[in-house]
Amino acid sequence: MPKVISPVKLAAVLAGLDKGDNYAKIACDTSISHGTISNIHAECCPDLKMSVGGCPCKISPTAACHATCLITHHNCVTAVHIAKTLNVITGQPVSAQTVHWVLKGAGLRALKKVRKPKLTKKMKWDCLAFAQAHQDWTIEDWKKVLWLDETKVNHLGSDGVQWVWVWKRKDLDERGVVETANFGGCSLMFWGCMSYAC
Repeated sequence: MPKVISPVKLAAVLAGLDKGDNYAKIACDTSISHGTISNIHAECCPDLKMSVGGCPCKISPTAACHATCLITHHNCVTAVHIAKTLNVITGQPVSAQTVHWVLKGAGLRALKKVRKPKLTKKMKWDCLAFAQAHQDWTIEDWKKVLWLDETKVNHLGSDGVQWVWVWKRKDLDERGVVETANFGGCSLMFWGCMSYAC
């Protein structure tokens, strides 16, 4: 059977809820349990919005929008770079972690940049022409093709890992690619081929 609360305590709980006090403060002031306060909140004022707790956001909505624009339309590629830019623009200290949370809240995610050979316009047109010329090939036609592949192994230095922020479900983006050249650094090239008969 539910516990009966005196009208004085009920009024104190409702006053605390109206002021925006959290359950812990109301429970301390009225000696009523968190569960009972939650029930009173649900029955008497269900539309009243309560504070979600935690620290208030240190970045304004305008600055958050600007951070998203910097990462998607300009040359800022890291949360650290955006934090430095926002510090200069707003004059308020903003940490890289705060920018990281803002970008995640906006629907962005960090993605490793993929290294691919730099393609010229002519190469892209050649690829398109090849695809259009062979789009009607059958499996038997493809079985006659000799497949070649090559891979590069670095002897000195490292290709490293680079990250980029992109919208969710948008992996194919030019910003997510690091362009490479044919003759860069000391490396070993391995080449191989195979056919259907192999």
